[in-house]
Amino acid sequence: MKTPYDKYRNNPLWTVLEQGINDLVANQDIEITTVPDYVIGYLVKMLTKQGFSNKNHNDSGREKCLLLNKNHNNSRREKCLLINHPEYTTYISCKHSGLRKEAMKHLDAFLASCINWNQTDKRAFVKAFFTEQSYEECQFQQCFPLVSQLLYPVLHDWYKEKPDDYLPYYGFAFIFAHASVSLTQEQLHAIYPPTDGMTVIPTSLESMPEYKASKRALELAPDNDDCRRIYIELLIKWLGDEGHDHYSGCPDMTFPQKELEEVEHQLKLMKESPVKDGLEYQLTRTRKFLSYWEAGNE
Repeated sequence: MKTPYDKYRNNPLWTVLEQGINDLVANQDIEITTVPDYVIGYLVKMLTKQGFSNKNHNDSGREKCLLLNKNHNNSRREKCLLINHPEYTTYISCKHSGLRKEAMKHLDAFLASCINWNQTDKRAFVKAFFTEQSYEECQFQQCFPLVSQLLYPVLHDWYKEKPDDYLPYYGFAFIFAHASVSLTQEQLHAIYPPTDGMTVIPTSLESMPEYKASKRALELAPDNDDCRRIYIELLIKWLGDEGHDHYSGCPDMTFPQKELEEVEHQLKLMKESPVKDGLEYQLTRTRKFLSYWEAGNE
């Protein structure tokens, strides 16, 4: 599998970092939620920028690096479990272990306990869900009962009360952007009927509920890279869909130059990270897919 970091594979640091990361994963000190080569390659890239090489990377330095990695991960893990509710943390644990029925049993118990929560506590949970966990972990935990019984109702009331707060829009965008994985069309209709002003089956980019929500979230929180990430991901996906439609028999469609330029602009505003590199790689592949159309060929 090709990655944006293939040029770093011959760097001596690659072998050292690969071994260290493999040891940490095997020891369950860290969990890699993407292709390991992306993580290794990004670290090699950043270390190379700082002038590190295998010559000045001694064993003591490696131990310090791995210790910092472990400590950082443990801190992140504590944050991930900040929602100090045993039934919910057991739900997460069971789901990660592949015990779906057991996971859903604990989630049902957790959701039943939420009925007696006040609005402040519910919002604290929802805020923690979206802001104090990794993007990938939120996606993994999302499921219809959690969305329909807690996340969506809280976000909807929050949005009505505070229309200038970015979080409800980000939450809406996140739910809908990953709906193909976790929610059926019927479930989408159940939590967000078309009468609410957004259609579940959009006819244009501007009518996509997830796009509208992500755009508004980014307008309200322009320095938030999670908001920018989901906005870019949605645009890249839409560009790919547009290309597919064009090549499948709609030659009169207008080439989406403005949207391509918007993705490029937003990527320039992102902080350096494996996520940014991954998005740039996705855009490169999408541009290649659209190149025949861009050249003016039907």
